[in-house]
Amino acid sequence: MRYIQVPQDLQLVHPETGASIQDEPYTFTTFIVRNVLVDPERFGKGFDALKAAFGLDKVVRGAKPGEILGIDTEWWERIVQVLDKPAGCWPMPLVAMQMLPFMEAIKSAKETHPTNGVKPTKQTTSKSGEVTVSA
Repeated sequence: MRYIQVPQDLQLVHPETGASIQDEPYTFTTFIVRNVLVDPERFGKGFDALKAAFGLDKVVRGAKPGEILGIDTEWWERIVQVLDKPAGCWPMPLVAMQMLPFMEAIKSAKETHPTNGVKPTKQTTSKSGEVTVSA
């Protein structure tokens, strides 16, 4: 299990004009759904890949800044592979670099819960695909 603390939402801007490029803040959920889960190699081919995509989608949906997400280590490794060598749709570098806080939160995910063993807000495992939500 890897534990990711959801970073603050981002306001992505056009690299030349500095104008916002979306109407609403860019969330961690949006980043995972639009940039990670669309990777055809890690999340689109085969049963295990699709099960990982389904489980991750369930975990990140509605995640709020500051929440702790528990992600199965195998699925976390797939996410890191996407960040290191994306095979799917990926934004241009001047936009993607604005997403570094999300990438850093994923890459720096700990194997132990950051709040000394308190259960994560949401977590999933590849064995069951269940999402557990705690108060």
